[in-house]
Amino acid sequence: MPRTFYRALVILTAGLLAAPGAGATGVFPVPSWTTATPASQGMDAAALQDAANLAGGSGMVIRGGRVVASWGNPSSGGDWASAGKPVLSTLLLRAVEQDLTTLNSTMGQYLTGGTAKDRSIRFLDLANMVSGYSRAEWPSDAFAYNDYAINLYGYVLCQEVFGSSPPEVFSDQFGFLGFEDSIQISDWQYGRVKNMSVRDFARFGLFWLRRGEWDGVQVIPSSSFDLVEDEVPPSVPMTQADGAESWDFGTYGGGDDQTGIGPGHYAMNFWTNQSGLWPGFPPEVYQASGYFGSRVCWVLPDVDVVAVAFDCNTSFGGAAGLQALYDSIVSGSTPAPDGVETSTWGGTKNLFRGLNSGFSGDEQ
Repeated sequence: MPRTFYRALVILTAGLLAAPGAGATGVFPVPSWTTATPASQGMDAAALQDAANLAGGSGMVIRGGRVVASWGNPSSGGDWASAGKPVLSTLLLRAVEQDLTTLNSTMGQYLTGGTAKDRSIRFLDLANMVSGYSRAEWPSDAFAYNDYAINLYGYVLCQEVFGSSPPEVFSDQFGFLGFEDSIQISDWQYGRVKNMSVRDFARFGLFWLRRGEWDGVQVIPSSSFDLVEDEVPPSVPMTQADGAESWDFGTYGGGDDQTGIGPGHYAMNFWTNQSGLWPGFPPEVYQASGYFGSRVCWVLPDVDVVAVAFDCNTSFGGAAGLQALYDSIVSGSTPAPDGVETSTWGGTKNLFRGLNSGFSGDEQ
């Protein structure tokens, strides 16, 4: 076989391995994560190593539902802090899907007493940090990154909507994700993910990337995830003054005005890029982030990538981390479709050796 023809066949095979297909999103960690070589998923191994070196700590990168890189100890983790807040919003979407509540249901429908302002707070206001709880403003009038409001959110969702403790609600509503390691959900920082491994938190990342699908079941309607792109409008001002609380549920961990940014960059407890929080990167990128970016879950829908890191360098939670992830994508590549064996260059050569036993040495 002429060398040029052999090379053409190898290129064709590699193209088939990377071609998109109807089942390209159907790989899930059931019961455990599938691993694949970076090359088989259209990624560069050296660039992924650079991303891991930048991150430090423990982490994983997933493409096409398969783990293409891991470092540190992904079976360990800890307290995900604010990176766990989108889990509460996912729980809200579960409740809406089960007709237990609505996005526009108010705190006054579940709690007695309180001011008229606080009774009017909607679940959607809490998810978008515009509730005004413990601040002077009315709901939707100002943005405040507010952990007193988050504890109110978690309490009402778990105790009033689902009628049980946060650990029990978490187990009931997210058990389908098939966690591999021990998990601790706080009972008083309502719903805070106090202990979870990297590889289990990555399940949430894949669930978000797949827009509510898990192992062939649409658990939450895909359209619900359009809310992640519906950012708090940039025109909404930052909070200006402190205020009273109607109910004393304590804090999720921090204060009631923790950031200097938010409007235009936040939705459903995710940090988002529709208005250019990370300039030069695709608008659909979003992130769960905690402890100033030292716990992070990147979701990159345009290239089908999830990257999760715990106890990482905070630079990985910013534009440098995004750049490292995009640098690892081979231009124009897509993950291998389901049912196609991942392969290496050597494996592809061996395939053609078996089909054509007359190769001479310089054709290998």
